Amino acid sequence: MNEEYFEWLLNKAQVDDGENGYRLLCGILHEVIFYPIVEMDDNRWQDGVEYRYEFAGDEMGDILNKSLGGCTMLELMLSLAEKTAFDMEGSVFEAGVGRWFMELLENTGLDLYTDHELMNSESAYFEVEDILDRLIFRRYRYNGEGGFYPLRDPEDDQRETELEMQRNRYLMENYDIFGG
Repeated sequence: MNEEYFEWLLNKAQVDDGENGYRLLCGILHEVIFYPIVEMDDNRWQDGVEYRYEFAGDEMGDILNKSLGGCTMLELMLSLAEKTAFDMEGSVFEAGVGRWFMELLENTGLDLYTDHELMNSESAYFEVEDILDRLIFRRYRYNGEGGFYPLRDPEDDQRETELEMQRNRYLMENYDIFGG
């Protein structure tokens, strides 16, 4: 069931496109657990885990929970992308989950790690590991650069700001959808 679940998540991400796709990267993201070290990020953790129940229902979702453990980085990123797609509905920026998932990859630098790159570079896996470590343990810049949501003019240290607040500020600064 884990493989079917991964394929289902990959379909949501919309980034499986041969050599230039991100199937291998998504596989790595699905093996790495997200740790909610900032208050309220446990809500984002729960959002990611909810995909298991959406995919498999209550009973089988519990089985997936036991086999997968905590929320994976793939589940987290998909939940962030899906929230953004929902927030953008009806605006001029409306787009599918895949577009917002790709923006998260670009913001973090993970977009460089296509299947082609991961298959042909000995150091690529280690570089991805470093990026994921930076994301999970909030080792990016004050303004969020290197994280999911870099800002030009942050009000607070983004390393200490919950992801939902980072996401909202990022959308206000870059897309002006909340009238900011």
